[in-house]
Amino acid sequence: MYTCQRVAAPCSAVRDNLMTKQLLTARIALNAHAKSSRFCAPAHCLLGGSLTRGFASRLCAPFQTRIDRVILTRALIFGATALGIVAIAGGWPVEVAAAGKKPFKQTPALLIKQIIALSPSKDRDAAVDDLLEYGEAAWPEVRAALDALLASPNGEDVIVDVLLGFGATAWDEILARTPKMADGRALRVARQVLRFAADDRQAQLLELLLVRTDEPVLLLALPELVGRNRPSVLPRLIELVDDQRTGVRNFAIDTLVAKKHTPALPALVRRLGAERLRPTAENLTLRTKLINAVAHIGADTDAPVPPLMEALELADQREAVLDALQVVGAPSVRAAAYLLQTAERSRIESALIVLSHLRIQAAPELVPILANARDDTTRALIADVLALLAVPEVRVEVLRLVRERKFPDLKQGLLLALTLYDGQVRQLLLELLADRDPSTRLMALDLVWRLADPETWPALRLLATRDDDVRVRIMGMRAMVGVGDPKGVDYMRKLAVVNNVDERLEVLKTLGRIDDWSGAQVLATQLSDPNDEIFRAALNSLKRLTFHSGPRREAEWLGWLEAEKQRKPEAFEETEAVLHRFSADGREMGWLSAGDEDDKTIVVVAGAPYRDATHLAPHVWRLAGSYHVVLLQRGISPYTAATLSESVLGQELTNLLQALGKKQVALLGDWTTAHFVLRYANEHPTQVAAVILHGGPWPTRQAIANLPAEIGAAMPQPWLQDSQWAIQQHSLLVPAVQQKVLSRALLSAILGDPEFGRAVRPSQLFDDGFALEARDRAIADAATYDPAKAQVPMLVLHGTKAPWSQSSMQTIEKLPAGVRKQLKLVRMEGCGAMPLVEQPDAAVTAVKEFLR
Repeated sequence: MYTCQRVAAPCSAVRDNLMTKQLLTARIALNAHAKSSRFCAPAHCLLGGSLTRGFASRLCAPFQTRIDRVILTRALIFGATALGIVAIAGGWPVEVAAAGKKPFKQTPALLIKQIIALSPSKDRDAAVDDLLEYGEAAWPEVRAALDALLASPNGEDVIVDVLLGFGATAWDEILARTPKMADGRALRVARQVLRFAADDRQAQLLELLLVRTDEPVLLLALPELVGRNRPSVLPRLIELVDDQRTGVRNFAIDTLVAKKHTPALPALVRRLGAERLRPTAENLTLRTKLINAVAHIGADTDAPVPPLMEALELADQREAVLDALQVVGAPSVRAAAYLLQTAERSRIESALIVLSHLRIQAAPELVPILANARDDTTRALIADVLALLAVPEVRVEVLRLVRERKFPDLKQGLLLALTLYDGQVRQLLLELLADRDPSTRLMALDLVWRLADPETWPALRLLATRDDDVRVRIMGMRAMVGVGDPKGVDYMRKLAVVNNVDERLEVLKTLGRIDDWSGAQVLATQLSDPNDEIFRAALNSLKRLTFHSGPRREAEWLGWLEAEKQRKPEAFEETEAVLHRFSADGREMGWLSAGDEDDKTIVVVAGAPYRDATHLAPHVWRLAGSYHVVLLQRGISPYTAATLSESVLGQELTNLLQALGKKQVALLGDWTTAHFVLRYANEHPTQVAAVILHGGPWPTRQAIANLPAEIGAAMPQPWLQDSQWAIQQHSLLVPAVQQKVLSRALLSAILGDPEFGRAVRPSQLFDDGFALEARDRAIADAATYDPAKAQVPMLVLHGTKAPWSQSSMQTIEKLPAGVRKQLKLVRMEGCGAMPLVEQPDAAVTAVKEFLR
């Protein structure tokens, strides 16, 4: 048995005869020359003795294939002939030796008998080689003996060697005997005959081998026959679609796709269905190949659509199916559109998946269905599929459906229209912006905002300023600024004074987002608003606009700061009270008064951080019905930090009392002047009949020193951050802005309910430097007088939610009995540091009962 591939060189009887004649001619020439020359022995010996055909054949016997041995034998003989000719021509100086005898040569008949008699061996191989050397002349005898050779041991191998050795001469027998051979020998014959000269009989042999199942044979025959366009190979390829071997099956499928062989479609669909019934990760590649094959072979026809639509059920192959349906083209779209109108709900999902994947192709089919959908849900689903299209043919139908409100969700239709945006779609949106329904206007506004079309800006301005619905106005503001309308800032400045809180908040937030310096002044003005939300929105926008925009914006802010600092104090704001003027140490002072001057007089005195007591107006005017109420005013002329000491306050109060012409008064001091009024009353017992401590702490030195810490601990975190920011930025803040921030932060801490801060009248505070100096002065002044020595009747309006409530109660409980007899304590539950503001009725009643 031969184990290696044999190489069959094309040979013919003519060539063998020619080689024999050349060899004999060379030997005759050498013999003739030997008789006349003693220098021809080597060449003669080579040709006549050692390198005879028989010896050369045995010398080449170790080679594995017979064809190789034949070729090498002939090469040696030709080489020896050439060597002899050279020797004769050159006259080598060697003694002439006697020539050997010519060996006996067997006939073809004897060689055939020898081959039949021998078992597989090198001798039999040599005999076959000798037989093949006879060439075409020996073929009749060999052909007659083929059956006998086949019956010999391993006769089929001998037949293969003989047939291949005789080459084209043996074509008839090759065609007749190869199909009967075993797979390995048939494969060997098929490979070698393909090396013969091109002949139609090669294809005939391969066609005879197609019925075999051996994979190497099929992989040899199939490509050759496909390459030669033999029609007989196509039915076999269809059969091999069901083969389980990967190589053969894949070649068959790929070839059928390349040929676009329509008769193969049923076999491919059947195999796809079988694999779909047992889906695994291992057969996903095969399923994908079958899906693509069905699509490409059945492209532009309806045949592949049903199996491919069924294949959508498996998620792992869905993408491949969608791509395949795209290859199929229009039939896929028609089938999916038909399902939308006729199939049950479960199949509609598959149809929509297909249509969404084939959007451009699906558009012409979907537009009629969109207008005549069987229900609103289907219409909405179709609209979702078309939402990403930009197909002009859809525009007219979509605009009609939107105007007629055919969409269950109008926004779906508008989104679909936006994909086809032009002047017609813009006109539709402008119509919807004027719709009576606010929700429709809001929806249209949201879409117009995204377009940023300058043609729509006038409509946005109108909605932001004139619409009846506050939600629409707010959305209009956002849209107007969002699209970059250059007139947006001007409109925002005008809208900053609207009454609706939500609108104002939106305006203030928007001004902080627009990089326009002119909005800063509007924001600074809004810091005076009593609404905490308005204040915080204005403050945050002011921070964003002025302190986070680089050196250019900072320079603009500093320029405004200088201009504001040069301004003179504003004229006193007229109230229902009457302003009177007096002087103290050369400074112009004043007081506000209300009530009948013949009644008992109550003088209200405030200290740092307040400049005046106007933060208690108009609440103290509640007492004016029964008393003559006077508020000390020191802010109508320039002031310095020196005015913050208790000695200066005492001089101002003395001058005020002289100007009033009152022999006795009651003093009302808040948390900033509690210590001062007790001290002044103790120093002027004939002028001060009683003292009212309005919500402040019991003013010991320790209590006054602890005030900043207690206020800071009670201040909500956002306000604490605001106050810290105002202190850090004092050099970059207009005093009025800083005072507004600090006062709002302070009120949030000292009031029981910060909401009461809205009822507190704004009162200008000192700037940061003055406030720190005032605090230090207050602590120093508190050390000069002990309030436990007070001998004047006292009313303490004590707010239980004031930051100092607990510490003050502990101090009051420890006062000497003599002081306790002079003191009337009224606990104001839920109240902070301003009872007259937070609980005015209860506070006024307590004052009246005390002064009765």
